[in-house]
Amino acid sequence: MREVAQLVSLHVNTVRFHLEGLVEEGEAERSSVHTGGRGRPRTVYEAGPDPAVTGRAHRLLAEILTAATADSVAPRLAGESIGRRLVAARRFDESRQAVEAVAGELDEMGFVTEVVPGDQHDQLLIHGCPFADLARRSPEVVCGVHLGVLNGMLGASGTGVQVLTLDPFVTGDTCRAVLGPLSEVDGAVRSA
Repeated sequence: MREVAQLVSLHVNTVRFHLEGLVEEGEAERSSVHTGGRGRPRTVYEAGPDPAVTGRAHRLLAEILTAATADSVAPRLAGESIGRRLVAARRFDESRQAVEAVAGELDEMGFVTEVVPGDQHDQLLIHGCPFADLARRSPEVVCGVHLGVLNGMLGASGTGVQVLTLDPFVTGDTCRAVLGPLSEVDGAVRSA
C-alpha cells in the first residue's frame, strides 16, 4: 500500500480508503500475507476478476446446467425453493399486495414487470428477461425456473394465488404470467 501511496502522491490512509471502496464494489480483492516475521500480516490488494471472463464463465455454466436439466422437473422445484426464500418473512393481507411484492422482486432481479388487473385473472407481464437467449432455446428449463420462482413467492405469501400459466415471449421480449386461485392451477409453461 505504501508503494501505491508513493506512486499517486497520496497519504496511505487515503489510498486504503479508496482500495477498500474498490473491494466493496468487487473491483479489487484484499488478502493477508504472512511474511514469517513478527507483527501483523501485510494487507495486499489485487484487481478483481475480469468481468468479461466471469461473464463468459457464468454463461457457459448456465448453458451446461440448462442442458443437464432439460428433461426434469428440477428447474421448477429449484425455482420454487428460491421463490419461497425471497418472501419467507413477509405476509400479505390480500393477493394484490403479494402480486405487487412479486413484481418488485422480479424488478430487482433485472426484469421489468407490469401488473395488469383482469376481470377473472390478473396478469403479470414480464419484460426484458436477462436470460432471454437461453429461454428461447430451452424454455422448459429457464421458464420452468421462472415459473417455480413465481409460484414459490406467491405460495409463501399465504394468499392462495398462483401462476395458472406462464406464456413465454408472447410479444417480442414479453412473457405473460396469468394468475389465479390455487384451485385452478395447472402450472404449465406454454410456448407462445
